[in-house]
Amino acid sequence: IHLADALDAMLAARVYRPALSPAEALAELRRGSGIQFCPRCLEALDQVMLAQVSEGADVPGQLLAS
Repeated sequence: IHLADALDAMLAARVYRPALSPAEALAELRRGSGIQFCPRCLEALDQVMLAQVSEGADVPGQLLAS
């Protein structure tokens, strides 16, 4: 849940910063792998996101809807 919450926060625009692209958000999560985020959970998220992108998802909301 921690990983999904972090991804959701990064993909949403905030008053103090614009939304990150899915690729930027995933890169940021990878930087925290093994430190802030479970590497196994991050690998699973990575696989899901890549699979959905290959199926034609092109907006953050589509990447998270399963």
